[in-house]
Amino acid sequence: MKYYIEKSEGHNLLKKILKEDYRIDNYELEYNEYGKPFLKNSNLFFSLSHSNLYSALVICDREVGIDIEKIIYFDSIFKRYFNDEEKKFVNKSNNRDEAFTKIWTRKEACLKRIGIGLNTNLKEVNGLDTSIVSYVYNDLIVSISKL
Repeated sequence: MKYYIEKSEGHNLLKKILKEDYRIDNYELEYNEYGKPFLKNSNLFFSLSHSNLYSALVICDREVGIDIEKIIYFDSIFKRYFNDEEKKFVNKSNNRDEAFTKIWTRKEACLKRIGIGLNTNLKEVNGLDTSIVSYVYNDLIVSISKL
């Protein structure tokens, strides 16, 4: 698994990385039943995310999802989409904004791995799942979920 963060448009980043790191000049995208793109006739899987000027890309040999967000706290999202365990984690944290964003990006990365987007009960998506990795990048958090 490799991930990339750049100030660029996501599909330009995908095209650049496929060419430079994987020697793939021409590729065709297909879409799963939820609309998630994948590379036709390839054993590589990818996921893209955007936040402000940044794009994040992850490429892996299995289904993968990535999310990147500016570190911030939204009370309306917290109250509506976080389960009790996640709320407790955020409320006990020394950095509420970072803890909130970490859980939110983990939820989104998990959904992007499957490709279903936000069309599910988000309280049931475990933002504390330790198999989902998160990184701080400047004032952003990047989370990656893979099978």
